[in-house]
Amino acid sequence: DLRILGQAAGGDFLGGLVDQFVSDTEPLLLELRVALDEMDESAVRRIAHTLIGSSSQLGGRRFALALRRLDERAGAGLLADGDTDLQEVERAYQDLCRMLIRQLAPVDRQPSRGPRV
Repeated sequence: DLRILGQAAGGDFLGGLVDQFVSDTEPLLLELRVALDEMDESAVRRIAHTLIGSSSQLGGRRFALALRRLDERAGAGLLADGDTDLQEVERAYQDLCRMLIRQLAPVDRQPSRGPRV
């Protein structure tokens, strides 16, 4: 749980880490779109590798898997369906951001999961 890690680290360390991830990732996703439009396989692979590493550190498994699929397609020279792959990457990124926001929210502001039995 990210809240426990954040509490152990003290302060808003984890919030800063997430902010840095978002500020680094947004421009990389734009670069990824350009690389796909230009069918630049090496740029797609480089950007995907960068994002896989950073997202894995924050629990972004689905995001990393979508990026790996895109990386594999680029490596095989199969970027013709890159836009579809990029849409999956972007959806996974948005889901990761929502999860991180929920994890970082104070416990008293967490949505109720129903009564505990």
